[in-house]
Amino acid sequence: MEEMENSNKSSEIFVMKDAVGLIYVQAKNTETKDIYICYSSNQAMVVESQTDLKASCSFCVKISKEAFDKSRLENNGSAFVGVLRFQNIENKDKTKNQTILNNEAYGITMRANIINLTNNIDMFFRNNDTVRKASCSSWDGKGELDWTTFGCKTKVNNNSIKCSCSHLTFFSVVMQPPDVQIKAPHQNSLTYITHIGCGISIFFLTIALFMHFLLRCWITDFYIHYLVNISYYALVFILIVIIAIVQTRNRRAIDSKRKTFRKQLMMVLSLFLLFGLTWSVAFFSYGPMLIPLYYVFTVLNSVQGFFLFLYYYYIHNAAVGHFSDDPESTDFKTSIAHSSINVVNCSSILDTNFSWAVKIPKEAVNKSRQENNGCAFVVVLQFKNMTNKNQTNNQTVLNNAVYGITMRANISNLTDNIEMIFTQNDKVSEASCVSWDGKGELEWTTVGCETEINNNTIKCSCSHLTFFAVLMSLPDADVTAPYLETLTLISSIGCGISIFFLSIALFMHFLLRKAKSNQATKILMNMFVSLCLLNAAFLSNESVANTQDNTACVFIALVLHYSMLASFTWFFIQALHMYLWLIRQNVTITNYMRKITVLGWVCPAPVVVVIVSFGGYKAVTLNTTSGKIARMCWITNPYIHYIVNMGYYSLVFIFTTGIFIMIVTKVVYVRIIRATDDKRKTFRKQLMMVLSLFLLFGLTWSVAFFSYGPMIIPSYYIFTVLNSFQGFFLFLYYYHIHNDVAGHFTDDPESTDSNTIISQSSINAVENIHN
Repeated sequence: MEEMENSNKSSEIFVMKDAVGLIYVQAKNTETKDIYICYSSNQAMVVESQTDLKASCSFCVKISKEAFDKSRLENNGSAFVGVLRFQNIENKDKTKNQTILNNEAYGITMRANIINLTNNIDMFFRNNDTVRKASCSSWDGKGELDWTTFGCKTKVNNNSIKCSCSHLTFFSVVMQPPDVQIKAPHQNSLTYITHIGCGISIFFLTIALFMHFLLRCWITDFYIHYLVNISYYALVFILIVIIAIVQTRNRRAIDSKRKTFRKQLMMVLSLFLLFGLTWSVAFFSYGPMLIPLYYVFTVLNSVQGFFLFLYYYYIHNAAVGHFSDDPESTDFKTSIAHSSINVVNCSSILDTNFSWAVKIPKEAVNKSRQENNGCAFVVVLQFKNMTNKNQTNNQTVLNNAVYGITMRANISNLTDNIEMIFTQNDKVSEASCVSWDGKGELEWTTVGCETEINNNTIKCSCSHLTFFAVLMSLPDADVTAPYLETLTLISSIGCGISIFFLSIALFMHFLLRKAKSNQATKILMNMFVSLCLLNAAFLSNESVANTQDNTACVFIALVLHYSMLASFTWFFIQALHMYLWLIRQNVTITNYMRKITVLGWVCPAPVVVVIVSFGGYKAVTLNTTSGKIARMCWITNPYIHYIVNMGYYSLVFIFTTGIFIMIVTKVVYVRIIRATDDKRKTFRKQLMMVLSLFLLFGLTWSVAFFSYGPMIIPSYYIFTVLNSFQGFFLFLYYYHIHNDVAGHFTDDPESTDSNTIISQSSINAVENIHN
């Protein structure tokens, strides 16, 4: 687009096999106006007035000023429109008796989110067939090709068809032949009679089955009935409601005016029947509503089959057309303007003159065959002159080229990845393989793609298909890259030492001191187990990631995340125990140790289960300045990382910090009261107490809150040293309290786990902590 502006060219035509494209640009600081883009049999043109249209145009689209204004907002003041005409488009499913007008489909984009226009996009199609019924249709470019009339209005006038649409995407006119209208009344009548007969048969068969199984054989135990039937349906009901909410949030209305209140009401009633939500009336059958709800429950669920029959009949009369490309097409030779795209056999050696190449694995081809009736399909689009709009990121698009790949199927989570080879001459900047899902504003992400650099080539290995590019970052874009190897080495040494000493402490506890352990020691041992698991998962993480086994990677990431959250939870429990022991006192808690043990190990489980169910754990690639590529299995979505991890620890940090301040304040107060001339409580002991509480409450992890700006590198080193060696420091604390003060640092050692009374002198308790 910038090349066109610099050369004062407002339009450019390109050809790719059966597709003919036209790009039109309204430069910055120029007048925004309506324009017409027209296609004839052998050319495309741009005109500014409807009077300039030629009679030979088979298709014409009017781009409104409103759409151009939206394009300018998202393209730094320049307005952009691209129109692609796809020829020889035929309907593969002949049983639906539908064809595509002139065998043509048109894709329109303005490199902006153009939806809900008040001044619609008007398209004019030449139509010589006045017998068949025309319907303006669109496809959103996602998944299998499925034309819909939502968002478009159709107006037929003599030999032309006007399509008025409020959005931009792929468009065509679907023609329905006359024989469908002739046969339709007879076919509907026969189908109606068949459905009535089948419905009546099912009705009486259901009555017979009901009489046999429910009236003559049923559960006699009242408790079994409620525990099994009601509980089972309650779980199903909750799951259905959650799925319905998620699907409703993901559903995007194109034109709200087309969905009337009647249709919305019918949709809600249909979902109630399909999801069996009518059975939930049983939950409210009590009190004064008992008898009325019995009648409602009986009516709704006894005739539920009849209502579902009406739903079935309705949806099977609203036939929707289906479109596919020509299954016999085998010509892979493609040209784009003055560049060339060639298809070679996988065993061939790629020409070094190619600036880009992609390998489509057999797994992706098989997925395409499954969703295209046995025919494999692949389309590659090259977009040139694509620069990075946000220059403040110090990033550029390699060769200013973006590639879009589709196989008209849901290609994702491949085990044999899509491999793309980019040629580069810039060996200074850092390369990152990125993708964009084509939704909303252009925002590149590295999720799902791995980068491998070899001399003057960049290899991108991605597990899905969408739009791809390589972003080149200046060397100073990542200030932490030079320190990554050093930080990793410190972490590995610290975690190894921590595992060793934590294992010794656990050995000493379970084999030597278990009989003498009290509640404080048991809590400490649980913390040791979680930290030991955390360090072990961290040390083995990179080795597992290098195996490139997706299942193993997800598992080790799950263990690492669970053990980290469990450690945070035990920091919280440690502070809670101190609070009950020192501050509250005289608190009676039944089964104290059992409850806090369940809290410590069960609380993090739902978090990791939800994340793994959404596929949040994947392999992450980390680049260093030395060129070494490190892999790690972890959370790839930054929003999940910040919301879950930072949010979880923030709650723990707020509570533990409050308890820390209260304990330190109380210790200082006791010291003032009991101050003696010989000053037995030295500054060293006070410092040791503060450091011990810092470790027990996990406050060393709060250093992450200060990792920004000029403090980012120092804080990274402080965070790494403190938390990788945390296990070693805690071992020293454990060894100290069990050798120097023996039985002094303990709550009631005679108390049992089943019934604990936390009551002790505040002064003595603080004195024990102080010692």
